[in-house]
Amino acid sequence: MKKKTIFKQPLFWTQLVSIVVILFLIATSVSLTKKNDKLKETIKSDRRLNSKSYTYVRQMNSGTDFYDSLIDFTTTPDKAGNDFKKYVNYSSGDASVNIAALYAKKNNSDLLATGINKAKNDVFLVGIDLKNVSDEPATVNPKEFFLKSGDDYLQFDSTFFTGETYDDGTVLIPAGETKTFVNFYGGEKAKKYDKKELKVQYGGQFWQ
Repeated sequence: MKKKTIFKQPLFWTQLVSIVVILFLIATSVSLTKKNDKLKETIKSDRRLNSKSYTYVRQMNSGTDFYDSLIDFTTTPDKAGNDFKKYVNYSSGDASVNIAALYAKKNNSDLLATGINKAKNDVFLVGIDLKNVSDEPATVNPKEFFLKSGDDYLQFDSTFFTGETYDDGTVLIPAGETKTFVNFYGGEKAKKYDKKELKVQYGGQFWQ
């Protein structure tokens, strides 16, 4: 009996179709993987932006130029950070204030009165030093200071300040004087935030 040529053998066509299908699946898989990677990056970016926006709205609530400030906070890239206790100058009009985050640490005492649910959250303290180096009084809003670890922002609770405080929460720093306030934040116990990873953010500035 005459042997069939390879092109006429069913096995050849079966194998060829299988190879084509496999190559198609591989190409599709690679394409989908690239699309999935891009999608994951987009989702990751959106989650970061959404988290940042939510944190700002939750902490600030409202105020002068609120929406413009929200957009700036959400879209402005974070700047290089400084060590704790290093002062950065901020000026507005004739007022000029040197600001430094002094520390960010977990509170180990149960004596502090806060609105934080201590059964589920640890209490964190952030100390901020304000030096008014101008001849004009200045105001600073403690709520504009955020505490974060990685991409996770801890929840602001309240501020302790012994000077003059206005209805909108801003504090007064008289001309030529230095004032300090302490912010309280709640962080989920389950996340076990590492002190070394805590950062204090003011605008695009960090202290760590």
